[in-house]
Amino acid sequence: MDTTALTNAWLAAVYRTRSPAYQHFIQEVPGAKPSRADRTLTDAIESGLQDAGAKPLPTINQAAAGSASEATSAQHVDRLV
Repeated sequence: MDTTALTNAWLAAVYRTRSPAYQHFIQEVPGAKPSRADRTLTDAIESGLQDAGAKPLPTINQAAAGSASEATSAQHVDRLV
């Protein structure tokens, strides 16, 4: 497997898992998730991340409701390139 394709699939899966907008879209549109037979590598990695407990980042409105220290930590990006 090409390492560029694997890296791209991994980063796309992390983005989709951590994106509140994408998660909201998936909840609102039931047919948006592919069937198990039609899943791509990105879909499989995303499913694994969700099974491991990865959650979407809080939105700006949610972060503003918390304390300043919580808002700062909510903006942390955990990505190694």
